[in-house]
Amino acid sequence: MKRKAISYIRVSTDNQGKTGYGLEDQRQRIVEFCDDEGFELIEFFCDVDSGSKSNRPELMKAIALAKETGATIVCARLCRLSRSAHFITGLIAHGVPFIVAEFGNVPTFQLHLYAILGEEERRRIGANTKKALQIAKSRGVKLGTHNPKVLAGVKRRRAMETNILLERVEPSILKAKNEGCRTQQSFCDYLNDRDIKSPRGKDWTPSTLGRVLKMVRARTEG
Repeated sequence: MKRKAISYIRVSTDNQGKTGYGLEDQRQRIVEFCDDEGFELIEFFCDVDSGSKSNRPELMKAIALAKETGATIVCARLCRLSRSAHFITGLIAHGVPFIVAEFGNVPTFQLHLYAILGEEERRRIGANTKKALQIAKSRGVKLGTHNPKVLAGVKRRRAMETNILLERVEPSILKAKNEGCRTQQSFCDYLNDRDIKSPRGKDWTPSTLGRVLKMVRARTEG
């Protein structure tokens, strides 16, 4: 009888989640690992959020299912599970079974060491980068790009991301309005009750909704 496994994937931005950037590679790594190790994949979960954040709804669902079925959570790389050594330590301490495909079926204490080393390396890289930028700035170097082609590309990418967001959310907002929603909180409740996530993959708040409604109005009037 095959052991059960649950696939967990994380991408850092909403655009990555929609275009498949990084997502398909993670999925393929997990599928290949499970085939090689004799696991039966029973479910797939994917979060669109930063690896530094611990409040990830799809991971919580994966953990709940793992406890219910006795399955093991499999992710492609340790940083996809979390970039925080403290968070990974918490999973280990609470007995959440997980395997990282890039390391193979190694003991959990070894994964803990990898997480600590990875976090320290990112800290050093960040500190060195910040120091180099400060030195460059003190020498009069203008930071950031001023290349018109690069700036135009950034503008096009942001416009594309905005269009994707509106195409996904606008129909639900208009439907909520037709069903009697008038206040921002009532719109938020409508969307949250139907598990329709905000651009960052979280529950809606009035401030987030206000920005999106402004874009919807501009799109309708335009």
